[in-house]
Amino acid sequence: MKYYSSTEERVFDVVVEGDQASLVGQNRVKASVWGGGVSTWPLQMRVNLKRQAGRWQIVSQVASTY
Repeated sequence: MKYYSSTEERVFDVVVEGDQASLVGQNRVKASVWGGGVSTWPLQMRVNLKRQAGRWQIVSQVASTY
């Protein structure tokens, strides 16, 4: 994909439990896929994080459309 822009729509289902956290974010992403035309895609990210040495690090992320 070639990315042109991204507009955040919302972040929800934020859960923080000790040194672990998760969230869901939804963005409208303007991109072209495999040399095709430019389109805007509704992409959702489910993100899992872990605090390591005082900093939050992404440990897994799954993208889908919504």
